Amino acid sequence: MAYRATIHTTTKESPYFLWHGRKMMLPQDDVFERTRVRYEYADNYDEDMQARLRTAFEDVRHRTEVAADVSEKYYNKKTAEATYESQDKVYLYQPAIKEGLGRKLTKKWEGLFEIIERTGPVNYRIMDNKGIRLQIVHVNPLIANVA
Repeated sequence: MAYRATIHTTTKESPYFLWHGRKMMLPQDDVFERTRVRYEYADNYDEDMQARLRTAFEDVRHRTEVAADVSEKYYNKKTAEATYESQDKVYLYQPAIKEGLGRKLTKKWEGLFEIIERTGPVNYRIMDNKGIRLQIVHVNPLIANVA
């Protein structure tokens, strides 16, 4: 109940309001809010609620788009697309837990791999150091060998 009554920072509305079209009435509201609106006696309740929800949904849609833009801006500020050249050495991030090993004992980085070629704007063909395994991977799970 507390979660549904809490106004969210992104939407500036509570989930209860977005579902029911009105503020949640709590027991203390009878004491502190003497002039609250009683919707059950309104003649045009359904039209009024539809208008409130339509306005609220438009506002929430706009606020969500603005929040997404802000999040994207901060994400893009922190990240930079890595680029690798042919014959660069990289490690590959593969956090899958191997059977029989616990999470702490599993190696998350595999390597050393050699970049063979760039196959697309964000994909690379890599080969393991034994020359056996050849695969195409996205740039995100790759990290350059600094040694």
